Amino acid sequence: MRKGIKKLVGLEGSPQYVASGFALGSFIGMLPFPGFQMILSLGAASLLKVHKSAAVLGVFNTNIATGLFVFAFNYWIGRSILGFENSFVMPDALGWRFIAAVFNAGSDVFLALILGGIITGIPSALLSFYGLRYLLEKKGKRRDEKGIVLHHNHGMNEHSSANGNEKYTVITGASMGLGKHLAIQCAKRGRNVLLTSLPGEDVLAFAQELAKRYSIKAHGFEADLATANGVLSFSNWVEDNFEIDVLINNAGIGGTQRFSEASSEYLNKLLMLNTHTLVMLTHRLLPMLKKSEKAFILNIASMASFGPMPFKTVYPASKAFVYSFSRGLGSELKGSNVFVSVAHPGGMTTNPEVTERIRSHNGLVRFMMLSPEKTAEICIQQLFRHDSLIIPGLGNKVNWLLMKLFPVWLRLILFRKTLVKEIHTSALKKSHKLASS
Repeated sequence: MRKGIKKLVGLEGSPQYVASGFALGSFIGMLPFPGFQMILSLGAASLLKVHKSAAVLGVFNTNIATGLFVFAFNYWIGRSILGFENSFVMPDALGWRFIAAVFNAGSDVFLALILGGIITGIPSALLSFYGLRYLLEKKGKRRDEKGIVLHHNHGMNEHSSANGNEKYTVITGASMGLGKHLAIQCAKRGRNVLLTSLPGEDVLAFAQELAKRYSIKAHGFEADLATANGVLSFSNWVEDNFEIDVLINNAGIGGTQRFSEASSEYLNKLLMLNTHTLVMLTHRLLPMLKKSEKAFILNIASMASFGPMPFKTVYPASKAFVYSFSRGLGSELKGSNVFVSVAHPGGMTTNPEVTERIRSHNGLVRFMMLSPEKTAEICIQQLFRHDSLIIPGLGNKVNWLLMKLFPVWLRLILFRKTLVKEIHTSALKKSHKLASS
């Protein structure tokens, strides 16, 4: 057991990435497919983009820890719920004999085993995920503490005094929310950063704070990137003063409201920032990226980009554009020195307004939310691991899989029900505020 834990803790990757793989394997280990579980876990891990080795270890750990007992227990649960009377005699070993016995016993037995496996697999996966993530994060904190001591003792980082490289990472929308934590993650890795945000959001002070805290070079630039002049002035500033090897297009806006009630100014700003700015900034800075030995582009899309949504309408369409543009550009640049990745974060508590909206949803939705800190960590980790499609967190991966399986008409009904409630709650709060003032 200790050897298995050591092997898991020693796996490379973010705590979220490794723990998600182990949780997936723990879940699959509860399903009645012995002999095929390893293959199934590898296929599912590839599809969901979680740690493959951890998924295999999760299956192995479940089989060793529970053996045939778990299948007998799962069958008892499934039979009780489905109301089956027939009994099933467990074979004395896992593998082909077990599969043959299930096959010969009929569909009722198989359905009962599947249902029982899902019921016991969910808590097993959750326990595996949170337990392993805690161990990995604890180990990571100890490593970071040692790294900080060494960092201050030697005064070096991987992109400046360590190798003489003066390259910078460009991050848009970097003063708050996900953008701010993307900047912190880059700074933690010793990367010099160029940050931009709207005037009045203290991006210059934030850049100075990062430079001082992590001994890197950091500069801020205030500009409204929703305007052509803002994009031009920022890209000129970058071109004239710096060399870059990473571009992170994070700036964007969204919201929930009826399309008929949205102002033309709001819709224009959303389209400009979420699509036009991203394309034009990438086009302007791509020649600079091509000059580096190795360069990266990370475009921040959204889980909303995988399908239409009522009461958001334009936002998911704009993020679907980001997804399509990113995958197309990535294919175009394949074989070059520039790697393109697109990330699809779900809802995050990035500001008080968004936090309030999230709290209006049900407990399951809130449970599946990731913090901007954790989302940023996963995005940067997977970007430098050359993952072209990043879906942070196990909950978002499950959502993505369900969106692939459910027809659009059904998703629209579910989204409409949730978002109508959100709009109604928001309207009530506004009316209460107006009444109290």
